[in-house]
Amino acid sequence: ALPRHMDRTRVLFFDLELTGVYDHDEIISVSIMNAMGDVLMDTLVKPLHKKKWNRTEKIHGITPEMVAGSPTLAELTPWCRTRLPSTR
Repeated sequence: ALPRHMDRTRVLFFDLELTGVYDHDEIISVSIMNAMGDVLMDTLVKPLHKKKWNRTEKIHGITPEMVAGSPTLAELTPWCRTRLPSTR
């Protein structure tokens, strides 16, 4: 439970799906919500380098075809910088 004095709109929860479990793998899904339950982002992400991820596709069900027309992580970054609460 969060302390009562904490601004629940500034507490963020992230859910990421990736092409694998290693440092060279890429994000293919981003979901962000605040502690009020507001969904701030829920999108597929087109990876820059990976073209297939057979092992993790069996876990999360996200296929290369599903992310083909999605924004890249770099394209999502400006939105995150302007819309997500500051960490200051």
